[in-house]
Amino acid sequence: MGELTYRKMNRFASIDFLRGLAIVMMLLLHVVMDVFSIDDYINKLDEVGAINLLALLIFPYLGGLAGLFLMVSAMGNMVGMRKNLERGFGTWSIAKKQVVGGFLIVIFAHILEATLGYHGSLGQIMDHLNDLENMGTGWSADAWRSNGYHFETIHTIGWCVILNGIVQGYIASKWDLQTDSKTVIKIYWVLVGIVLLMTPFVWDLVSSLIPGYPWENSMWRPVIGESPWYDFIIMFFVNPLAAPVEPIFPYLATSFLGSLIALHMTEPKEYFERGFVKRIFGIGCLMFVVGFIGVVVLLVGLGDFDAAIDLYKVIYDHRKWTSDVGVTGGWFWQWMTLNGASLMIVTMAIRVAEYRGNTEKFARITTFFRRFGFVAFTVYIIQWIYFVMHFIVSSLYPGVEAYDRMPWVGTWLTLILTLFVFHYLLKLWSKKGYIGSVEWMIVTIANRLTVVKKQIGLKDNEKWWQKGRLNVEGAFDDPEWMGFKVENVDDDDKRLLNYFSWVGFIFVPFSIVSLGMVLDIEKNRPHLDVSRNRLLNIISIVFFVIWFVVLNIFSLGDFGVSL
Repeated sequence: MGELTYRKMNRFASIDFLRGLAIVMMLLLHVVMDVFSIDDYINKLDEVGAINLLALLIFPYLGGLAGLFLMVSAMGNMVGMRKNLERGFGTWSIAKKQVVGGFLIVIFAHILEATLGYHGSLGQIMDHLNDLENMGTGWSADAWRSNGYHFETIHTIGWCVILNGIVQGYIASKWDLQTDSKTVIKIYWVLVGIVLLMTPFVWDLVSSLIPGYPWENSMWRPVIGESPWYDFIIMFFVNPLAAPVEPIFPYLATSFLGSLIALHMTEPKEYFERGFVKRIFGIGCLMFVVGFIGVVVLLVGLGDFDAAIDLYKVIYDHRKWTSDVGVTGGWFWQWMTLNGASLMIVTMAIRVAEYRGNTEKFARITTFFRRFGFVAFTVYIIQWIYFVMHFIVSSLYPGVEAYDRMPWVGTWLTLILTLFVFHYLLKLWSKKGYIGSVEWMIVTIANRLTVVKKQIGLKDNEKWWQKGRLNVEGAFDDPEWMGFKVENVDDDDKRLLNYFSWVGFIFVPFSIVSLGMVLDIEKNRPHLDVSRNRLLNIISIVFFVIWFVVLNIFSLGDFGVSL
């Protein structure tokens, strides 16, 4: 074999998969939010298939899992920090790289949200392709003027990278992450608690200093040409603290959770604690259940079905779960249930990917999702592609006009086309190392500002625009997949299959994953009897198909239920 022309990188398949899963979920939810004619269904829930009530419960909740991407991003940052420490870079050099990278994310988020993003000028042009005469004027100009401060997950990630980088630098300068990781993990748990305790006080402080913030005239989004110049400076630093939708209070706590999970994953072999996944999954499950009960109690306490539905539809927006709408402290239960679910998803992925001795196979099976996560920031910015697909489908769909909301069939067609276009666009772009992507811009600038470089290729004579290329071969196609020491894998897998097989009766994706594991085991480890699990998986999948069809055919009214 010839000499490698790229640097093989150490990667955790679970982290790469989860990052991509979060982005695909984002596209799914945004398509449903913007394309599905939800109000038509809500107004006649007694008449349409009962499955629509279930969808009304599931999709908003999934929309609240944006913190999953933040958690996974923090995991990746912590893994990167430990790698750089092992390579011999100084603690504060690494911290500086984190801070610079986070600051660049924030700056690009502000600029690109206003210009190329789906809320910005280009996005709004793509959302008005049926009005070509006004392209570039009117609504697109307004979007550019006001959407630079639209505060969402990508801004939160940038600020959390900055703050987490400072915290990581300080901790690493005081404790040895190789030998004192248990202490550092405990420190991160304490930091999670401190952020949660500080959240209401920070929000109250901001509201006291800026009366009416953030709801009065949407003051958190200053408008070019209307707002005073100093608002742009003030809101740049205030919005991270208390703006809708996902401020760093409480979401810095989510970032810290991701950091402590990554610390567990990257512990040296002599200190590695195999049971951390089970323990953190249990904590996540407890958070999910307790938080969900709290949310239900608050919604019932409103005493108004329509008000409860309206509030639940924005479960993703922490600032709307406060005393302003009669749910004092609601943000806490909301954070608990959403981030408890994220903890469970993360730990399950780690358990399936790194604990079974076949990480490379897991990575290969999840290639579709990993591709979306490899350039997640870019996908987020250009997700206006689904606007174009909406235009095409709605223009051809019987009985609706361009950009009209559509029933489920049109919604799913829009989603399928969106994922198809993204998949092949990213696949072709990867052959050029994603030159021109947002990640390429950030890497190119960061490499000039920091001592710790993002190592891409092995060539020394590359031009400046080539040095920021993403290492597709060494980090996506053919990396060094990391895994944990496998002991008694047969017994472990049987226990895991039993969990997944029974839980699959409640949530069918578990049965689908379990059935895939069963088929793999029957092929490669025939000595292991998993026929019982195969039968349970098939029964649960058939059970799902039956109730799914029944709930599509029959309405709540058919069951004698009236809302």
